Amino acid sequence: MPVSLSTDTIGSGSADLLSQMRLGLQLQRALDNEESHGRGAIPFRIELTTRDALAWGTRNGADALGLDRTVGTLTIGKAADLVVVSDRRALSPTNDPVGGAVLQSTAADVDLVLVNGEVRKRDGKLVGHDLAGIRARATETLGRITEHVAQTAALTGPQLRAFLADSERQATVHFAEAYTAPERAAD
Repeated sequence: MPVSLSTDTIGSGSADLLSQMRLGLQLQRALDNEESHGRGAIPFRIELTTRDALAWGTRNGADALGLDRTVGTLTIGKAADLVVVSDRRALSPTNDPVGGAVLQSTAADVDLVLVNGEVRKRDGKLVGHDLAGIRARATETLGRITEHVAQTAALTGPQLRAFLADSERQATVHFAEAYTAPERAAD
């Protein structure tokens, strides 16, 4: 089964796939090299490459979602989805663009994003979104969450379990709605 990546609870980790590629690759490399390190030896072979990690976040992700016929690779007939990563913030140029993107880049290095041929980010800035409005709604939401957390701080064990179970159900519904109604998610 091909490995793929996704994000879950973004409140405790980065939601961008560049970070997930890097983290997944480095974790697996550490696990793969554990035996050598345990013997005080240096591993001389690295099984997984940055190209593998790139596939986890692109082609394999599309495969895992059953979308491999429409997205995941730059292929004639598929959606024109493209992410261009710049190295302008790097101190020096790289001789390995894939390695530089996977191991060194962040979302701040993404210069251009096309989704189905439509520009969504250009010159490092989102296109067609009211960022001030988004930030204002995010601030309001954070206030409501903070207030709610303060109210739930006194919950007992059974009450807390019920609250968390309900929260999980609500999150599942919201995620499902986001994936089944992309036009609403874009609003």
